Amino acid sequence: MTTNVKVPKQYIDRCYELIGIVEKIWSQPEIHFEFLVPSNLEILGAVYAIGIRGTDQILYVGRTKNLQRRLYTNHLMGNESTARLKKYLTKDELLTAFAVTVEKMLPEPEDIRYKKEAYQLAKDYIRNHCYFKFLPLDESRLRGLTEAGLTFAFNTKFLEEEH
Repeated sequence: MTTNVKVPKQYIDRCYELIGIVEKIWSQPEIHFEFLVPSNLEILGAVYAIGIRGTDQILYVGRTKNLQRRLYTNHLMGNESTARLKKYLTKDELLTAFAVTVEKMLPEPEDIRYKKEAYQLAKDYIRNHCYFKFLPLDESRLRGLTEAGLTFAFNTKFLEEEH
């Protein structure tokens, strides 16, 4: 859509800068959760993207002050309050399809066992089917801006809910 509105150059320049950031994170190696060793993640501030192996689909983009704690302790091993990706997966058709492939029957959602079993299945899905890439960034504001830009650019499947 083209209009006669003159967009300030600095905003257009930021769009080109975002293209560079997308290319930079995309060029990083995939680190599979299956082989994740927490001691290999000594990076502090970073922005990261979690995707499905063998595809271009990005599930989630996040930012953190501590990459090891966020990816291993929270996303992979965490509970409902710390593991957003697992929470999203427990409500998504990806997990249902995965359950079928591993011949796992989940209880009905109203069953008291559902949450525990769904979280375990989501953990297995992340461990066996997901990877992440990251960019170290020291400055908090830059991490926030980069997270927002990458979330938009990658059109992530899961997005933090509004408050």
